[in-house]
Order: sequence, then structure tokens, then C-alpha cells
Amino acid sequence: MKKWIQAGCVALVTVLMIVVGCVSKNPWQVLARSVAKQATLTDLDTSVAMEMTLSQEGQKVSVVSDMDLKCSGINTPDMKYATDSAMTVSALGITQQLDMQTYYYDGWCYTDMIGEKYKYATDLSTIMNSLQQNMNTSNLTAAQMLDLSMTEENGQTVLAFTADPTQMNEQVKEALGLIGDQLASLGEIAMDVHDVHGTYTINKDGYYTAAHVIMSYEMSILGISIPVDADIHMTFNNPGEPVNVELPDLSAYNEIELPEAD
Repeated sequence: MKKWIQAGCVALVTVLMIVVGCVSKNPWQVLARSVAKQATLTDLDTSVAMEMTLSQEGQKVSVVSDMDLKCSGINTPDMKYATDSAMTVSALGITQQLDMQTYYYDGWCYTDMIGEKYKYATDLSTIMNSLQQNMNTSNLTAAQMLDLSMTEENGQTVLAFTADPTQMNEQVKEALGLIGDQLASLGEIAMDVHDVHGTYTINKDGYYTAAHVIMSYEMSILGISIPVDADIHMTFNNPGEPVNVELPDLSAYNEIELPEAD
């Protein structure tokens, strides 16, 4: 079950990051302007609240997660990030909470989870390629969206969208391939996106300030299919402003080696 949850969260974040990049006075022009603005960001301060349900063999697992992510020096050799997350998992009348902190600094990824602190070497280009694949919208076209509309609310622009599942699956497959080494310990993972829709809020400067994404997909782990439904709210705090990423004492983390992907 832990593998289901971990894989489900990794896969969900992969799709979510793609979707954040997918969505453009027509709405496509607004999208294009926002994509260009997002591409200039070197710092990011984001909060994510997620509710996810996984189903398998008549059982349902509920996952409620809150995560804060801060990143600075994006697309530079000095990039670093910090995440702080709290996850509550409920299944068969039993509820467990998992708190986790992760960091990236100077070629290493660090994780502090359930009293264990470990680190593993990660090439910066690998992280940047994955980030670029997930966030870069330069290759996306109108054909990848089934619907896009625009309204104005409280001085901000709201884009409502429905993504094309076929196009999303192509993007997911490519993105998962880039992070294959990180997923190797979970076994072979595949995803089939059924539905992705939601809204994005853009401020007067063209930056995303909020996102609400509702999605359903089927995840396959070692041949076992698991339907997943997710409801995600994202807040982009002070977009365009510098972000201070605070790191703990990293000398206390033990080095490990990740399993190689097949």
C-alpha cells in the first residue's frame, strides 16, 4: 500500500506540473503571456493542498496532503529547494500521518522522513531537464486542450480549461521517463490519464497566483491497475519576488544509492 501511495503522489505531481504549464484578449493570448512570464522566474514559493483517493480490490485509500515548496536559483548552477509536507493516509478505518522534508543543494537530494535522514547524489542537469520538461510550454498547442475559456474576477483573470487526455498521456510518458531513476525502487509504473480540468488564476502582471485542478487517471504498478481521483489547490505566493530557501544542517544525512532503472 505504501508503494501505491508513494507512486500515486509522484505520478500526480508529474501530471500536475505538466498541467500548470499547459494552460494561454483571447484566452490563448493570456496563456502565452503567462507562460512567458513564468519562464522568467528564478524563484518560486508555492503551497499545495491535495485530496487523493486510490481504489484497489474494493478498498479505498484516502490521502490528504499539504506541502510548502520554496525554490531559488531556478535554471542556474546555484539552484536549491526545500519542501515541507504533511500527509494523512486513511484506509480500513486506520489513519496514519507522515511528515516529510526534502531538499536539493549542490548536487544532492536530501530527505528527512519517519526519523530517517538520507541523501543521494543527483546531477543538476537531470533535475533541470525534468523541470524543463514539466514546466516548459513552448511545444504545447491548442490541439492539446479540449476547451479554454476566460473570465475576470476581483481584478484577476481566471482561465477554465479541459485538457486532452491523449495529449496529456504523451506528456506524462515523456516526463516519467526523465525521472525513471527516482521511481526504480517502486517497480514499473505507467499512467493512463482520463480527465484533467480546472481553473488557473492570473494576476495583472501575468503571473499565476492560484490553480485548482481536478483529475482522474489509472496508475499501473507491476501490472496492478489502481484508479486515482485527485483534487488539488495550489497557491503561488508573491510571484516574481525573491525567495529565501532555508536549509537545515545537511551533515547529519546518510548517503544512499538509488536502485538503477531497468
